[in-house]
Amino acid sequence: MSTMTAYGRRLAAGMFGTLAVVLLPTTLTAQAPVAFTSRANRLSDTVITRDLAHFDSLARVARNPRSAALIGLARDAYERNDEGTLTLRLLLMSGSASGDPTARAHRPALWALLDSLERQTAMSATAKEQTIALEVALLRAGSPLLGAPSCASWDRLATRYAEQLRQSPPPVVVAAPGPVVAPRWR
Repeated sequence: MSTMTAYGRRLAAGMFGTLAVVLLPTTLTAQAPVAFTSRANRLSDTVITRDLAHFDSLARVARNPRSAALIGLARDAYERNDEGTLTLRLLLMSGSASGDPTARAHRPALWALLDSLERQTAMSATAKEQTIALEVALLRAGSPLLGAPSCASWDRLATRYAEQLRQSPPPVVVAAPGPVVAPRWR
């Protein structure tokens, strides 16, 4: 019997019958926990359609664009017939600020660049979009399932995004003018 750890609890495969339950309290807002069918029980179009609708509802209530992108990546892993571990890791990443340590084994220098960029508070909207695209490209490059048919093409794309982010000018912070003091006449 295989086990999986989620939120510090060991979950045995089959513990929930035919469903693997994924709880995402930081991603969901006022929704019930979402259940995804295990790979062995994805036998009908109705079951798969229901699960994909769950992914779509998660993406609609995502709290930021990064979360929505990671939920989309988890949906892609599900559609590519992932057994559930990659899908679960991506969904857990969507609810947290930090990435998954196992995903960071591929191209650690680019992950370090991504971390340094995410700590910047003053970023343009374009730079924020590029950091999300860099993270998605790195995740795809490091996963044979998500990077198929060629992880190398995702690796090149991640390198290109990183170069664009390195070359983009730093944001200009404009200081607010001080208070205007009226002159005194004597």
